[in-house]
Amino acid sequence: MKQLDEEITKDETDYEVVVVKKRHHFHSYECMECGAVYRQPVPYSLKEENQYGSGVKPLALLLIDMGNLSVNKACRMMEGISQQEIHPSEGYIIKQQKKAAKLLENFEKELLNGITRQKILYWDDTQKRK
Repeated sequence: MKQLDEEITKDETDYEVVVVKKRHHFHSYECMECGAVYRQPVPYSLKEENQYGSGVKPLALLLIDMGNLSVNKACRMMEGISQQEIHPSEGYIIKQQKKAAKLLENFEKELLNGITRQKILYWDDTQKRK
């Protein structure tokens, strides 16, 4: 057979969820002169024996806040897309949502100040949300 110059091109776009497991090692050292033991400092982000990485938190918030999923369904969804590797508790997800809301407090105050300086102000814009 002889290959012709003509070809057909097809593009495919796909999405893949990959669970990344990392093991961090922190060594201890002994001083040869005095015998004192020194340990490498462990970052605060790794304070627990096993914890979730930086990608799990935004995914949980995305599912709840943007996807309008209940906390229970967000937990199950995360288990499903991670092929049962990630099992966040409902408490973990709620704690992440509280932390994120706390980070937005200054923004909320600045926004309220900006709104109240407008020429036209609607009552719903100034109500404090709990």
